[in-house]
Amino acid sequence: MILDEIQEAFFKQEDKPYKLEISRNTYHELMKDRRCMDRSYVADREGKLGAPLFGCVVQVVDDLKSPYKWLFSERPSQIKIIVN
Repeated sequence: MILDEIQEAFFKQEDKPYKLEISRNTYHELMKDRRCMDRSYVADREGKLGAPLFGCVVQVVDDLKSPYKWLFSERPSQIKIIVN
């Protein structure tokens, strides 16, 4: 399941992530997962999910090339990216 993959990538890191970007397809897959569906996460106009799914901002990005991307810094010069 995609949720398990995202969580596994999260727990492999020592740093706390700042933001999680997910593709539109990943969003739809997450909504099929009972663990997410029960929480009624709905993306707003900007693609942000209402409640933090992983304790950080989750952004749905239409043109994301990978299923998900973890961002580990607010400052662009220090961004550390984990992509599946």
